[in-house]
Amino acid sequence: MRLTHSSGPIRRCVVGILTVTAVAAAAAPEVSAAKKLRTRAITRPTFDPSAERVDLFEGMKSGRLEARVIARDSLGGAFQVTNLTSKPLTVELPEAFVAVQVNRQILGAQGGLTGGGGFGGRGTQTTGGGVGGVGGAAGGAAGGQGQGFFSVPPERTVSLPYHSVCLEHGKKEPNSRVRYTVMPVDAFSADPVLYELLTVVARGRVDTQTAQAAAWHVASDMSWTELLRKVRRTRGRSVPYFDPQRVRQAELLVATARGRVREKAADLPENDSSESTDGIPLRSRVVR
Repeated sequence: MRLTHSSGPIRRCVVGILTVTAVAAAAAPEVSAAKKLRTRAITRPTFDPSAERVDLFEGMKSGRLEARVIARDSLGGAFQVTNLTSKPLTVELPEAFVAVQVNRQILGAQGGLTGGGGFGGRGTQTTGGGVGGVGGAAGGAAGGQGQGFFSVPPERTVSLPYHSVCLEHGKKEPNSRVRYTVMPVDAFSADPVLYELLTVVARGRVDTQTAQAAAWHVASDMSWTELLRKVRRTRGRSVPYFDPQRVRQAELLVATARGRVREKAADLPENDSSESTDGIPLRSRVVR
């Protein structure tokens, strides 16, 4: 049967179908945008007093939290925490952490290395640093000092900037194409001087060259002379990697970190057998 323009009911049906289709097509981008908006990372977290408080590493171990860093370079990037539960959680941050390439390690029950090549294998450098306070979130550590905390809504992610330095001299520069997870500093090194140093790095209040020289001295056993002799190629010629003044400042920074470790050890009772997360008594740790 041939249909003509005079077929009233059929024409109205076709027009109605086209209209519904057009409306649905127009609404699709809005639905997609709304969904994207709901899943976008929170960059200004707040504090929910009703939320359960969870230590970052305990939350990762229990499967309630997932943490990773997106490295801009060796100096920092974005630190992200995802709440994997259906209830809000308040995350307690450590003063410092270590970020390690995911495919270079396997985390054990205590957050330490259990296999998979460990540190020292191929890949990019392990970095150390921290968020250095919550930066304005309610309940955060005042002035970026010490341990901070913030709340994460159910199935949402909080993203905050972090500061860091490289810990494995000679390896490749960290970058955003590599996936990193975070772990306690003492899972990388039992030296408390490194932990004290990284808490300073986390606050972002020290010159980056000074911080890097200090970190390589402590974590990679580079002498001050080796750091002064280190060069890089620029426009076909070799130039010093570190300014001599920055190396002298790095020496002072390390000396200050050592002093803080001794002060903390002196404050412990003589019979104190307190242990860190890796089971090493605090008094038995090496201070270089």
